[in-house]
Amino acid sequence: MSEWRIELLGEGIDLQCAHNAFGSGDPNIIFEEGQYFLRANEFAINEDAGIVRDRAKEITKLISDAVFLHYRDSRPIKIGGIVQIDDNGKRHYFVFGEAANIQLRGMVAGLITSASGTTSAEHNAIHIFHTASSNKDISDALAYFSQGDWSNLYKCYELVRDFVGNESLLMKSNWVTKKLLNRFTQTAQSREAIGDSARHASKKFKAPENPMSIHEAKAFVGILLEKWIHEMSKS
Repeated sequence: MSEWRIELLGEGIDLQCAHNAFGSGDPNIIFEEGQYFLRANEFAINEDAGIVRDRAKEITKLISDAVFLHYRDSRPIKIGGIVQIDDNGKRHYFVFGEAANIQLRGMVAGLITSASGTTSAEHNAIHIFHTASSNKDISDALAYFSQGDWSNLYKCYELVRDFVGNESLLMKSNWVTKKLLNRFTQTAQSREAIGDSARHASKKFKAPENPMSIHEAKAFVGILLEKWIHEMSKS
């Protein structure tokens, strides 16, 4: 049975973080001859490189989003060439031309504690990945969150809110205070607060007294998303 290895492209720091988290288990990321490769048991049932590539893109996107939620400062990981190792050990190479925008960036300093109190990058990123793999709403929320702009952060928030039920129930859940939630929603909706990034153009949506910065908004939504993932793991 063939073994497939999918080359991963991205910044060195992000690939290293992903490798640290997914260095074992299934799927997993290996480092070989200066390159990172994705492996997954499910690839073995296919002999078509195109099918493997399409599935590898989905898995890699989810891994990239899981790593982003944990570190809050990672950039997308994409796939490059594909290697098929046949039963005789012969390697067959397939190149599809995925590209990554590589820029130098400093190492992330330490680990970020998740909403569940976890400080292990390996445990937390894998936990996020597997929870999202079995829940389309969480997978979508991760994709929105990784975009990092106001519009997508609000979409992510809406999915969390809808899971709980509504804003009132969200506040009753003790996941967020009314004051903090209002700062986020009012800032996101107000053109006066954030310009053309706002959800509305109408002047009736006034800015809060202390508008939330985009960095605060990412932290706010990220914590809500992690609480949702932690809640799903208990069910």
